[in-house]
Amino acid sequence: MDLLFIPALPLFSFAILIFFGRRLGKFSAAVSLLALAGSFFFSVRSFQLVAHHVSPRVYWNWFPFGGGTFEMGLLADPLSATMCLVVTGIGWL
Repeated sequence: MDLLFIPALPLFSFAILIFFGRRLGKFSAAVSLLALAGSFFFSVRSFQLVAHHVSPRVYWNWFPFGGGTFEMGLLADPLSATMCLVVTGIGWL
């Protein structure tokens, strides 16, 4: 479930800044930095799970059709966990 927070926190921060950015004033930078710090934290957590040979997965049904469903999901493998660390770490800096 932690994998959902990696993209969701910056997206939520973006929505807050779009609608309330002018009202927040100088605290708008803190909102975006906290969102990226949270994403980095969840990236570190997923990297630790991958290092212990656990492959975190999140799946949900997008829409049903015919006799089956179209599923979407997030999967953390060693390469994607490393890239999440790089992107969120550099973005936070």
